[in-house]
Amino acid sequence: MEKKCENYFSLGTNHQPNQLNRPGHIMTTLEWVENLKGAMGSESQLPAQWMSDDTAEFVRRGWRDVIESSSYIDAFTDENVAIIDRCIPLALLGSKKRTLSSDLAEMVLVADPERPDKAFVSLATGVPALLWCECEPTLDGLLDHLQPYLAERKLVEQMSKTAKTVKVLNVERDVIENHIVRSEFWLDDGFWCSSYVNNPWENPDLEDNVLMRSVMLEERMKEHRGRMPSTSFRALWSGGVITIEAHPFGVYRFFLRYEPANDAHAIRTVNELTHGDLPLDLPVDIAASLLRGENVNEKSLQEMKPTGPWLDYAALSSAYHYGDSTGFYALMEMIDDADEAKLDAVSRVAEAYQQWLVCEHIIMRYPDSPTAQELHTYSKPVPPEAAQ
Repeated sequence: MEKKCENYFSLGTNHQPNQLNRPGHIMTTLEWVENLKGAMGSESQLPAQWMSDDTAEFVRRGWRDVIESSSYIDAFTDENVAIIDRCIPLALLGSKKRTLSSDLAEMVLVADPERPDKAFVSLATGVPALLWCECEPTLDGLLDHLQPYLAERKLVEQMSKTAKTVKVLNVERDVIENHIVRSEFWLDDGFWCSSYVNNPWENPDLEDNVLMRSVMLEERMKEHRGRMPSTSFRALWSGGVITIEAHPFGVYRFFLRYEPANDAHAIRTVNELTHGDLPLDLPVDIAASLLRGENVNEKSLQEMKPTGPWLDYAALSSAYHYGDSTGFYALMEMIDDADEAKLDAVSRVAEAYQQWLVCEHIIMRYPDSPTAQELHTYSKPVPPEAAQ
């Protein structure tokens, strides 16, 4: 461990650790830390491996390095760095291994000298400090708060809660996949595409069968012809699932399935800093993957509706409401007047989503408009002699 710390420090930051921000010091100043140390032995329901000062500093520097290299807004990054700098990693409470690599999501107990009445828990390197679980500093308090992250996983289709948000990212889907696999260690790297509803990697026959695992590496990439192309990731601790659907115009819909968690305070704080509207019962290891790029929801769409931009509104609304009739009616409502900018936006989105009834309505209602003329030309049947 000593050598590993030296190698890590050689990456270099100018941060000099506060000599008081060490487990050895905090254990003598916070009574609950010493009480937990006695209660969380090897036979405990939540056994802890207590950290040395050097290990704690290594962990803290790792957290800081990841946050500083992430593309968050400045205010969010600064707040997280400030928390990390003053806090003390105390103990490893457990870990979850990813399916395809040796990467671990490590659950770490943390003390914050500015919040001595609470214990905090990080679910993995890279999870922002503002999304650490805030717990009562007792064994029962930790077990009660962390129960959603320690409970047995349900099948995806059995999850009781759903939510969705859309983002304009303008990147290929494999860029998002690669980023998550490389950087978001709280999500399993055993992802799957739209041919599967439930996680195919949870088949117990795959655990020790090298051939079957090799086949699954190819099978998981298959898309269902009747579904939007997508990639799904499962959170290692909460078991929640993020399905990332690739929609036209660089838009992605993040469809979430999860079991409720107890971290409303953390989610509310993140919402305030990022001007977001994430559900307050969302597990923090799902929320942590929604912080890059603006989240657009129903409220955002209603604010955009009166003034546009029209193509943005039409594309985002169609993606957000994909799979129900609301997106169709939103497009139809946009063509209630002969605004050419609206008609052009609606026609482009309608074609992308194969909403041919919307296109026909534009042609019938505004036959002399440039948009209708273009649609009419585009949709005009090819004469048999021209096809020969």
